[in-house]
Amino acid sequence: MEISLDEKVKRWVEKEGYPLEFSTAHKFKKRRFSVEQSYFAKDENGKAREVDVLATANVPIGRSFLRIKHVVECKWSKDKPWVLFKDEKRFATSALAAQLISSSAGQAIAWAAAGNEEFKELGMFKGEGFSFSGRQAFSKGNDLFYQAVQGVVSNCLNITRFYDEYEFAPEDHMLAVITLPLIVIEGGLHEATYAPESDELQLNSINHARLRWKGNERRQLNTVIDVVTSDYLDTFLDTFLDTREKELEVLVSCFGEALQQLIKCFQEKTEKYLVVREGARGISGRPNLLRKLSKLSTPNKKLQTDASDDAPFS
Repeated sequence: MEISLDEKVKRWVEKEGYPLEFSTAHKFKKRRFSVEQSYFAKDENGKAREVDVLATANVPIGRSFLRIKHVVECKWSKDKPWVLFKDEKRFATSALAAQLISSSAGQAIAWAAAGNEEFKELGMFKGEGFSFSGRQAFSKGNDLFYQAVQGVVSNCLNITRFYDEYEFAPEDHMLAVITLPLIVIEGGLHEATYAPESDELQLNSINHARLRWKGNERRQLNTVIDVVTSDYLDTFLDTFLDTREKELEVLVSCFGEALQQLIKCFQEKTEKYLVVREGARGISGRPNLLRKLSKLSTPNKKLQTDASDDAPFS
């Protein structure tokens, strides 16, 4: 029996992932995020790159704002499951927080607040259980997995760089943007771990993985990416530990407090109001905005910190 043109179009639309994008956007909208589909962010060469779904939580703080953005890549892969490779490498919670892809103001507040004790209770900053790479099964070369991971990291970098292109005086207002990369796939997801006792790889079907990625040429640090199957996204948003919504409340509270401190520091040209929590950052030196603050500050109002640049893993 010949397939009708309408049915062919329907199958094409599904395979291109458009229903997945609509479904993903809807799931964020019903949780009160500000959502955009097919958002375009320009790269450093001015070329527009598409973001499938952008889900934003916006918090005004005076004339400044804190924005936490889920940058989402949606991929249809029913015919070729994804396999992620997991190891036992660990990271410090404070380093995971400090190394979020952020605007310059976002980097400053994430670095300052990174050692907050509350972060240790958040699933997004859990220091273990990472995959380090992956593949789309039955594919060769730079497959859909690689394209999706590189794409979502690049989009996070493009979005945060856009906010830094604004001319703004820190003592007047700041644009603190934090990105959380997420890949939603419609298809199978598997996790491969090495079993030394049998010298074999063990393969398990999963619905959520945390991938640490260091393969983007524009970024030297690790990026943590959540990879979630489409049928698990509701559960991920609702019951991931204490729910992603509650985790965002903690982020907003801690980062918002740091942003208020930073604003006051620039207004009074002092570092004394900025509280820097103890913990390894895995970053050499302070973010640029904090260096600028240090130059503005008078000698007797310099920042005292217990922050460490030690390596973020054990």
